[in-house]
Amino acid sequence: SQEEIDPYEATIYVDDIELRDEPLIDFAAPSAPRSVIDDFEEYANSEALRDYYSYENSWHPSVTVASIESSAPQGEQCLRLDIDFPSGQYPWGSVRSPVLEPFSLPDEGVITLKMKGDAGLTEVADSGTNFWLSFYDAAGNRMNYITDIAPVISDDWTTLTINMDDFGDTSTIDTGNLVQWRILVEGWAEANPALSGSFFVDDIRVSTLEMQQPVLTAFMEEQSVRVQMSQLTQGSEYELLMSDNLSEWTVVTSIVADADTATHLANPDQKMAFYQLIEKP
Repeated sequence: SQEEIDPYEATIYVDDIELRDEPLIDFAAPSAPRSVIDDFEEYANSEALRDYYSYENSWHPSVTVASIESSAPQGEQCLRLDIDFPSGQYPWGSVRSPVLEPFSLPDEGVITLKMKGDAGLTEVADSGTNFWLSFYDAAGNRMNYITDIAPVISDDWTTLTINMDDFGDTSTIDTGNLVQWRILVEGWAEANPALSGSFFVDDIRVSTLEMQQPVLTAFMEEQSVRVQMSQLTQGSEYELLMSDNLSEWTVVTSIVADADTATHLANPDQKMAFYQLIEKP
């Protein structure tokens, strides 16, 4: 007691005192993974997109307008964010999904997405010019993936590959039961005058390292043999090598995957050949 009270007796029990490197937090059993976070193909129009997502902006405030863009690198539609950044420090704009049924991000999970920035921010870009992808659990705990400047000021599409380690310390977040995500662009850190930019995001999806191992198969196509490369990571570069003796290998084709599969027609004059597929770093 913080105040004077009469004397009394009590029994207190203490057990299992531990020193740990991480918090002892018990989470519920993980939910099923969500392979597609959002590929932006299911929205009939921009109004449907805005009905699904809500805006979340910096206190200045920024003004964000979300819409569907038809010139997508994957499929037919992507997300467009037009953000009016106000003057001052750390302005940002974002969209946030509704709270959904829980889904998991496995420890070995890999998130990929495509992003195109706005070179108009080049002159003001600094350490605060970032793209963020955040996930939330039901308790509101958040984990953030934050890029450097490059993809935010590039007018070209960039494929981002995100491992769980890229989110930093996730020990206090229930990554097996996430319920929401946020897509955010921050303009700059130092004080700058107001500026506007347009940013594009597409095909946010999750796979696992096991799923990402490429697979080679072959099948007959009329009188020829076609080699099929499956489970490719879109945006990654691959080399298909061929050998007739398993000691000397020749590159027969190089591809940058724009789909999960690709094929190569084998040389019809080749009586026997061995193939291997290498993903370039």
